[in-house]
Amino acid sequence: MPALGQSGTGRAAPGLDGAPGQVRATAGGSTASDPRASTRRSRRRDARQSRTKKERFKRRLKIAAATLAVLSLLFGAFVVVVYANTAVPTPEQIRTNQTSVVYYSDGTSVLARVGEENRTDVDLEVVPEHVRNAVLAAENRGFYSDPGISFSGIMRAVWNNLTGGETQGGSTITQQYVKIAFLTSEQTLSRKFQELFLAIKLDNEFSKNQILEYYLNTIYYGRGAHGIQAAAETYFGKNAADLTVAEGAVLASSIRSPALYDPTNHPEAAAERFEYVLDGMVEEGWLADRDRGAQAYPAVLPIGPAAVNQANGPEGLVLNQVREELAAIGFDESRLYRDGLRVTTTVNPGAQQAAIQSVNDIMAGQPANLRPAL
Repeated sequence: MPALGQSGTGRAAPGLDGAPGQVRATAGGSTASDPRASTRRSRRRDARQSRTKKERFKRRLKIAAATLAVLSLLFGAFVVVVYANTAVPTPEQIRTNQTSVVYYSDGTSVLARVGEENRTDVDLEVVPEHVRNAVLAAENRGFYSDPGISFSGIMRAVWNNLTGGETQGGSTITQQYVKIAFLTSEQTLSRKFQELFLAIKLDNEFSKNQILEYYLNTIYYGRGAHGIQAAAETYFGKNAADLTVAEGAVLASSIRSPALYDPTNHPEAAAERFEYVLDGMVEEGWLADRDRGAQAYPAVLPIGPAAVNQANGPEGLVLNQVREELAAIGFDESRLYRDGLRVTTTVNPGAQQAAIQSVNDIMAGQPANLRPAL
């Protein structure tokens, strides 16, 4: 009988207690483990592997959390630094160009309007409350309660910028004002962040009424009119102080897209937007239901020539003389185009018209190349 551990097969000797041995010999002298011991080892190995996976996951989670915390701190520091270093221009620095008006000697008859833009600033108190409310109903109904920005609008703009979607403008009045007064019209992520910081800071440093006044005097209403006063003159031939509820709603309707909501070129779209503004005023409690029903779309002046820099003929000659005399007393011509001057000449309107008519009568039938003089 072969010895245990040598080639061949055999059984282990009984234990001291007579029980069967725990190991049996196999061919080649190898031994086979107890299946229960093997199972226990397998379980321990699986447990170790499971613990290792959990530990790796926890370790990765901690690294991710630490990375996120560091990035958040860096972003917070970035926001604080940029906000602190964002300078909001003073009202004097952001003063917009205004139209200068040259009058006849009576001080009321307009001889000419001169300026880079058709704009005349007015105080907020001059603008009727119903006109202000019409603008708010059209553009920013939560203006007096918002922080100056629209978070949903910002995120939408960021997303569209990243995905190449349709560009979005600032949705609050403060953002719109920042964009047209301080920034370029480029649609980039960096410009959007500039708009964000400027709007927040502007909202913190100026009152809502101040911002609304700046906005009303700056926004473009179409037909070459910048600001509520120029718009009132261009569309209705009156001052902003005299605008009715319906007229205010018409002007407010044009802000979103002056060309597409022009009442002459696009009457249906203009009327639809007009109704939207009035309904908004009712919803916000700014217009009673009974008054809403009485509002009809008002008559609007036809589209005419530009309101500024159109002086020619006799008026052009007078305007040239005005420029020279202003320059002689220290008023640079650039101020005439920028500062909204009110200039009263010594030219009598009645006498001027009589002189023009006299020349026209005498020159009737004369050769076209004959130049008159008076």
